[in-house]
Amino acid sequence: MSDVVISYARSTATQARAVAAALRSLGYDVWLDDELPAHRAYRKVIQEQVTAAKAVLVLWSSDAIDSDWVPSEAERARTARKLVQVAVDDTELPMPFDQIQCADLRGWTGDLDAPGWRKVIASIAELVGEDRSAYAAATALAGAARSNAGATSSRRRILWAALVVVAAIAAAATWYAMTRAPDRSIAARSEATPTDTDAAKTATAFSDRPAIAVLPFENHSDDPKHAVFADGLAEDLITRLSAWRSFPVIGRGSSFHYRGDVDVKQVAKELGVRYVVQGSVRRVADRIRVTAQLIEAGSGKTVWNQTYDRKVADVFDLQDEISTAIAAPLVGDLTRAEASRAQQRGTRNLEAWSLYELGEEHLQRLTSKDNAQARAFYEQAVALEPQFASAHAELGAAYLWELVFVSTSSSERNVALALESARRAVELDPRDWTGHCILAYALLFSHDAANGLASAQRAVDLNPSAPVAWNVLGYAKLSAGDPAGSIAANEQAIRLDPQGSWVATDHETLSEAHWELGQFEAGLEHARTYVTMRPEIYWAYVDMAMNAVGLGRLDDARAAIAEARRVQPDLSLAMIRQNTGFSRPEFNARREAALREAGLE
Repeated sequence: MSDVVISYARSTATQARAVAAALRSLGYDVWLDDELPAHRAYRKVIQEQVTAAKAVLVLWSSDAIDSDWVPSEAERARTARKLVQVAVDDTELPMPFDQIQCADLRGWTGDLDAPGWRKVIASIAELVGEDRSAYAAATALAGAARSNAGATSSRRRILWAALVVVAAIAAAATWYAMTRAPDRSIAARSEATPTDTDAAKTATAFSDRPAIAVLPFENHSDDPKHAVFADGLAEDLITRLSAWRSFPVIGRGSSFHYRGDVDVKQVAKELGVRYVVQGSVRRVADRIRVTAQLIEAGSGKTVWNQTYDRKVADVFDLQDEISTAIAAPLVGDLTRAEASRAQQRGTRNLEAWSLYELGEEHLQRLTSKDNAQARAFYEQAVALEPQFASAHAELGAAYLWELVFVSTSSSERNVALALESARRAVELDPRDWTGHCILAYALLFSHDAANGLASAQRAVDLNPSAPVAWNVLGYAKLSAGDPAGSIAANEQAIRLDPQGSWVATDHETLSEAHWELGQFEAGLEHARTYVTMRPEIYWAYVDMAMNAVGLGRLDDARAAIAEARRVQPDLSLAMIRQNTGFSRPEFNARREAALREAGLE
């Protein structure tokens, strides 16, 4: 069994893998739940690992607090007196964990001398009972140096040499965690050792077009609540830049992983982009100051930068000005059509736009609770601004997600409401890709595969940089009987947003597409990734069961259905029929036959 088990929410998987890699580089045996075996009940495996581990490291975040798993694992560890806890965001710890020391790893970038990291290592070393790390020796030297101001220059050189060696090991391990192990959710990554050649291959993933990533803008305001406003500006800039067809734009889900002081070259390698946009926002009363810069990642040179002082009421004009200024050096002569498309938006009502952004913030988390909150914000936005096309579209999305979370008493009513909202969005703004995207999903859930596919293709045509548009196109192609086309579309969605919250649904569709093609090993692998990312959604286990039956592993299939029933106790074939967008009788019959073999009725 492992020395250390790491407990975390899906939204902090990147941080968890970085921490795991750093611990492994120090000699500790670390277990993450993405190593769950396919043939066993997940609850039992996690319980065994937590019970047997010498230390349980809990990464507290807002999503971790709201999850079913993390508080339970933390309580088991606390009772066994082997809990080590760290904070990765500003969320207040729940009781009784707020009475226990908690290390601060907010914004941690791998600095081995950071106070929070030193606290983590000291606790783990005490619990594991073995000092395995070169870090401990380096820290001891550092302490001696700090207590003896007259230390010789030779001792200082030894100290810093030791720290440099350890830092190099941890940095390499962290890089490894970010780019290779065990992140199966990023389909395009090589299993070979990372090299500059690998990075070059990643950078050409967009057919030599200059891909761009917009990082979250830093909130320099005194009020931390304005962080949502800063994120909204950056997300809107992503939307604006996506209208320029000359370059792909990475989705929010991935680019927003990189906050604070980041290495632009590393960001470029991991996302496969040539350019990075960074910025900051300071809001005081009705005034706003925005700084933005466009960086050529390979050289680190600033291509363009500017500071703007405006009234908050002028924020929409400011966004258009910034997006046009950034696009200009990338595409040369800007066409009037693209400029016009980039400046289209559904509202100039700042309050409605702010409510919409709050809805987006919650919808990205993909939980039943957050979806309900997102729906409420979209409803308020539409009430304030009835002509706001994107808000109507996302309201339709919230209705459809209620089907996935089984939080509605009437699937037919939700589909009808989603259709109504999406059609209103398309009517208000026929060039808004979001409306066509949600209309496609609603049509598919209405078992109208032909029109659903047409709407999905229209969404991609309007915004080829939108990962969600490719996601729905993949689902639509599978529903229409084109599993190979479905695989290509969902792989493109992952390429555009490899760390986004929607990637889990890409793996769901990929699992079913491979299953239809008889590629059960690949289908099972994607289903396992789906389970790892979204263990609270029953569809993940259903996909596992289907592919396990295809491989003749009936015990594994039945175990997967048992897990699905644990997540959704009233699961049945009737529920599967009700909550699917597939209208092909032959596909549905094959799926039901496989699930019956797995023990579902």
